[in-house]
Amino acid sequence: MAHTVINGASLSCSTDDLTLVEQADCTIEELEDWIMVLEKMILALRPLQDLRSETDEPL
Repeated sequence: MAHTVINGASLSCSTDDLTLVEQADCTIEELEDWIMVLEKMILALRPLQDLRSETDEPL
């Protein structure tokens, strides 16, 4: 559900016959998946910070 709201993509779980609590659980699971992916991306990109020259502005 969160993926649909954020990106306009289709839901990863069906909402047919799901209660509000079950839909919230699906949303939480989807957000946790995104957090895991983003944390992996951060870990992969961190070594690039060491390559920054002394004259580069920090982000």
